[in-house]
Amino acid sequence: MYHASEYVAYGKYSITKAENIIIWCLIIFAITFAVFRNMFPIDILVP
Repeated sequence: MYHASEYVAYGKYSITKAENIIIWCLIIFAITFAVFRNMFPIDILVP
């Protein structure tokens, strides 16, 4: 089982291919959302 303390102490943990895909999808989604939000203001997100 993965523990954050093992990663910090020994650097044993490496991400799997599935986790890598998820991370890249989230990064692409965040960038795309930021660009579209600035291009087309969304009334719900305006304070």
